[in-house]
Amino acid sequence: MGGLIFIGLTVATGISVYYVMLQQPEYILKLQTLTQNNVMVIEKKINEAILDTQSQINRPFLIQSIQQLDNKSDLITIGYNLKVSIKNDLEESNFTGISLYNSNGKQVLSVGQFSTKIDAIIPVNTSKARVFLLWDNGFILRTNLNIIDLKGKFIGSILSERKLPQLTNMFLKPEKIGKTGQIVLCAPWGMVNRELVCFLTSLSNNYTVEFKPLQRIVNDESLPMDYALKNRSGITIGMKDYRSIPIAGAYSPINMYDLGLVLKIDEEELFKPITSKLGPVALSMAVLIIVGIFLLYWLVRPLVQKLIKSEQELTKRISENACLYAIRKNLLSSSSTNEVCHQIIDQLTKAMQFPQITEIKIELNGQEFLSRNYTSALFHGLQSEVKIKGVSSGSLQVYYSENLPFLIPQEQNLINLIADDLGRWWELIKAEQYITHSAAHDELTGLPNRRLLQDRITQVLAQGIRNDSQTAVLFIDLDNFKNINDSLGHDMGDLLLKEVAARLKSCVRAEDTVARQGGDEFIVILCDISNAQKASVVAQKILDILVSPINIKNKEMHIGCSIGIALFPSDGKNADELLKNSDTAMYHAKESGRNNYQFFTPRMNQLIAERRVLVTELHNALKREELFLHFQPVVRMPDRKIISLEVLLRWKHPKMGIVSPLKFIPLAEETGIIVQIGEWVIKSVCIQIKAWQAQGYVVPRVAINLSIRQLQHKTIITDINRILDETGVEAKYITLEITESMLAQNIEEMKTVLSHLSAMEMQISLDDFGTGYSNLSYLKGFSINTLKIDRSFIQDIVTDPNDAAITVAIIAMARSLNMEIIAEGLETEEQLNFLSKQGCDYFQGYYFSKPLSIKNITNTLIRENSFNKA
Repeated sequence: MGGLIFIGLTVATGISVYYVMLQQPEYILKLQTLTQNNVMVIEKKINEAILDTQSQINRPFLIQSIQQLDNKSDLITIGYNLKVSIKNDLEESNFTGISLYNSNGKQVLSVGQFSTKIDAIIPVNTSKARVFLLWDNGFILRTNLNIIDLKGKFIGSILSERKLPQLTNMFLKPEKIGKTGQIVLCAPWGMVNRELVCFLTSLSNNYTVEFKPLQRIVNDESLPMDYALKNRSGITIGMKDYRSIPIAGAYSPINMYDLGLVLKIDEEELFKPITSKLGPVALSMAVLIIVGIFLLYWLVRPLVQKLIKSEQELTKRISENACLYAIRKNLLSSSSTNEVCHQIIDQLTKAMQFPQITEIKIELNGQEFLSRNYTSALFHGLQSEVKIKGVSSGSLQVYYSENLPFLIPQEQNLINLIADDLGRWWELIKAEQYITHSAAHDELTGLPNRRLLQDRITQVLAQGIRNDSQTAVLFIDLDNFKNINDSLGHDMGDLLLKEVAARLKSCVRAEDTVARQGGDEFIVILCDISNAQKASVVAQKILDILVSPINIKNKEMHIGCSIGIALFPSDGKNADELLKNSDTAMYHAKESGRNNYQFFTPRMNQLIAERRVLVTELHNALKREELFLHFQPVVRMPDRKIISLEVLLRWKHPKMGIVSPLKFIPLAEETGIIVQIGEWVIKSVCIQIKAWQAQGYVVPRVAINLSIRQLQHKTIITDINRILDETGVEAKYITLEITESMLAQNIEEMKTVLSHLSAMEMQISLDDFGTGYSNLSYLKGFSINTLKIDRSFIQDIVTDPNDAAITVAIIAMARSLNMEIIAEGLETEEQLNFLSKQGCDYFQGYYFSKPLSIKNITNTLIRENSFNKA
């Protein structure tokens, strides 16, 4: 009886040893699968961080802000707006910190917190950016990218840091690999890459990660990591690790970033359950041999059969693992959707229990990929959704053409894993396509940007040479866009640019190109045209379609454009020459009254060069005190009393002499210096008023022209109040002259500003009435005291019935609204008599007086007793 018990115990021990032996290959396969899954996770998370940083530098707002900061324009406002924008991005993303640097490497902005650790960091090799992985109580990815403007010029760089919690958890909780289980992530280091820098799961503390420099080869033997960094993946039993201790584990490259990953356990721990039982088993087996071989044979036979069955299952697992490995390797190396899906079909077919009757269908983003004999009549199968960012974008369907059983859950799990891999691959491909598209296209309008434009022009010119045809480059600049953008806000401006882009595309053929040069500038390339007339037809079509009102969010906007045209080959032999000359022609179009097109001529280059000189000199005019004021009287009839003065700005250059206001005032508007000049004018007028008052004279109102930029400036009311306080002048002595077109930009904002100015007892005069967006609602809704009839109506009022009729109507309307009316540009007595008969009492023009210097206007006023000593 005791012998039988002894035999039973011995057999039980043998079975236990056998069972443990069966588990070892399963464990190694688990490590290999886990390694491959971890590789996919690491690649995805690193790529997401790089893509998100890339998306930051593709934003036109960020590029423009850095350029403006580098140019030192309005540093406080621009820096504040940029900081708010970046801070909002931090709150909506996983970034912990973002810093911006200018082209000289000087930091211009920093938001969030950055790690100060530099002793636990490894490089991540990527052509897209300078990337480092570091450990600071968790993994952090540090990304550094150059910022390139729309002209391809380096203007600065961005530095970002993002936490990688999934990677941190992977190392701190390595899914119970074992007591000696360890995850190792390394990058090559040193001049010949014979060294490693690595992050390792700590063997002494499960709640931290160690950083170590290691060797790739120890005692002339390669470490598993050396194989991984040689782009090999596999499993190992008995190979020694960096401690020279035999291990069992799996290794794999992270191809995308030149990293290697190893999951391992000490070989001693893996086989300890077997070795601990080998002694008793050996003794028992010796006794059993003596007692009876036949009994052992009888007991072992069913175990052998079970072993054969287990080996079959193991073979199946190895087949599934090989399938996953082949598919994942193909996903890393292939970019063709068709190739990827048919590789999945081939590999998955081989891994199924009955490959000869397996049929597969992949649906991905509206496309279908089918195995060779697939038919829609199949119904006996398994399927799994393909998800992209959690949203179903297709499915992986596997069918048997005969009613045979599937190996569930093994085959279902395999299908799920492949569907998940396919979804992640598709997401990565789309992200890369987005980056590629963003690098060549404008983010706002989707049009080709400056980089792609250069390529398109080069291709079109080559085609033109082959076909002996002409090419036209149209440089389009929107008129008054900045006024709309400043008054209605950048969001409305962006929507307007989108609408303009759509309208431009509707004006050209499919083979032509519409591109956004930057800001409110667009380029149209007309290829293969027979003559210049074709270009003028398209230019006129663009003018007509853009002058039509644009309605956005219940706001009607009016915008036109100026177009410059350069032709190949007569106006340029390459892209740079054509763009430069079309730009020159566009400026000529602006100077010709806007909302027109002009062809390039060599004379234009000279004019543009002169214009650039004028802009430079204008910036220095205030500093050198070259600007001065003239005053022109406004006379009341019939007593000829001077009731007000209009201030006129003049510029005397030391070399160029007197520069016409028609030349320099539009330039001041375009460059923005008009705001500084306008403030100088207001202050100079107030100082002169105070000087006259100090001499004891009664001073009439003085009318000052405001530009649209001044009126839209956020501090206009504050600035005027400050000047009045500084000079001690009362607001009632000032009249502000504005134009109709200024009111049309942003009606509600203009109402608010003009109401404030009127409340200060300033008068508002509407200049050039009848030439702009004449609308009775302006007169009713705004605080306007005076209308000035434009000189263009006065000039031919005696000879042109139309001008006479318009003028009579304006006078009647103004009188009915209790407004004063001034006729400007009066030159003859006939004009005076006609206007007087119609009820116009106030006049301004050469008939009474030309604009006078301060000295001469003072003498004139004294001589005519318009000033009375107090």
